[in-house]
Amino acid sequence: MAEVITERIEVTETNGCCEGHFPGYPLVPAAVQVQWALAALERQIKGAESWELRQGKFLRELKPGRTVELNLRPDKRGWRAQVVDAEGVYADMLWVPHE
Repeated sequence: MAEVITERIEVTETNGCCEGHFPGYPLVPAAVQVQWALAALERQIKGAESWELRQGKFLRELKPGRTVELNLRPDKRGWRAQVVDAEGVYADMLWVPHE
């Protein structure tokens, strides 16, 4: 089984990921975390050109000022992507090859 693939992401208010979500209380939208995972899959997993998000759980609010890791690990159905830091899991997604 392949090892975990990890990418580090600096979450800032100025990198555009929190823009408009929400004024005075910035958060990283789930859609942005989905985009991070899809882009990482496309960069890291060779031979697969399109992916489908089969399951997604967004467990905690992700605010700017954090450095998180996007971890990709093989799953019997595809790939599991998690956005995590030392305090725990923000997002847990299951990606499968699009048929």
